[in-house]
Amino acid sequence: MTGNSRMADLVNSAPSLLSIVERLDMRLGFGESTVEEWCEHEGKDEFTFLTICSIASSENYRPSEAELEKMRISDVIAFLRNSHDAYVYRLLPDLEREISMVLVGRPESQKKVIGEFFSKFKEELGRHFMLEEEKIFPSLEALDRKGHGSEKIFRHEHGDIGEKIQDLINLLLKYIAYDRQDSRVTELLSFLFRFKEDLVIHSRIEDCLILPLIEGKLSPREKEILVCVAQGLQNKEIAYKYGLSIFTVMTHRKNITEKTGIKSIAGLTAYAILQGLIDIESIK
Repeated sequence: MTGNSRMADLVNSAPSLLSIVERLDMRLGFGESTVEEWCEHEGKDEFTFLTICSIASSENYRPSEAELEKMRISDVIAFLRNSHDAYVYRLLPDLEREISMVLVGRPESQKKVIGEFFSKFKEELGRHFMLEEEKIFPSLEALDRKGHGSEKIFRHEHGDIGEKIQDLINLLLKYIAYDRQDSRVTELLSFLFRFKEDLVIHSRIEDCLILPLIEGKLSPREKEILVCVAQGLQNKEIAYKYGLSIFTVMTHRKNITEKTGIKSIAGLTAYAILQGLIDIESIK
């Protein structure tokens, strides 16, 4: 997946990327254009587009700190806002309509249980979107303007919003009896599976982009101290090296742990290597 790839080939190889194209306000009709050519044609940042596509395509891909610095934040915000619009104004209403059709003629108890379950899911998703609209996007916009954003306002609110959809799938698939084969139920389940996949990708993009961006990058001093930790230096040795108090070193180490989400020395060492802050050969 590079800038020299043909746009049409890219989407044909992973059809789920079609939604990425749509939510970045990129038109179809690629012709033989490469990713680089079409991004330029549509006024989008090629690196940001390819990074979002990579996150969507691979569960294991996470951009490095250096890669995050190259992202065009305005494109990320536009993508997330358009994603919200797609859910609120198209996907959720379509899903609600399909559920209502499947429940026609079903016992009132089933209508009540499934209907209430879906309503609670919509409310949860709505709260998630409202949090982003009111707090996360302004934080990202501040980051775009000033180079820093608000920390810790997102992690505790951001859960796995795909779990409830899987619960609904299981309720329809396993625990409701059907007198005959019902194509409407099959179509609804197919819709739910696609909806869940879309939400999982959306959540993964948020986890890989929003959290690292708004929770703050390591400061130059924190990077220096992280390298010392990876090299096995104790707090008093780090304090002596940089002319700091031990209390200040401990505060920096606490901030490093909060920003990276990593607590162990082995984990922090691995993080430092992955971020290119230290060479693996230097700590053997």
